[in-house]
Amino acid sequence: MITRVTFRGTGQLNGPVIIQKTVDLDRQTLNTFYGAKKDQVITAFLANHYPGVEINPRKISIIQEKVIKPNKENKNSNKTSKSKSSSFTIFTLIFLPFKIIWKIITWLTKGSHV
Repeated sequence: MITRVTFRGTGQLNGPVIIQKTVDLDRQTLNTFYGAKKDQVITAFLANHYPGVEINPRKISIIQEKVIKPNKENKNSNKTSKSKSSSFTIFTLIFLPFKIIWKIITWLTKGSHV
């Protein structure tokens, strides 16, 4: 399950720096932000995204929301798989009698080849 997490707060680098970063995290990674060493994890995470900014992890809020909808690529792939499935069914129903006749003809003429 994916959770969308937003970090909000301020840091310091020659004046105030607004911190607002949104990322999608899995449950295991999200738990590290609430564990025993949460201050170090938040500082290390935001140091990668905001290099050089002094961050007080106690002044950073973490807002999380569950991501229910799949991304657009998954929606398109589901639509194409449904359309492929229905076209395959129609194709099978139309050409099934011809396939059966072909199998019978090849079976009957199997021994007559030179």
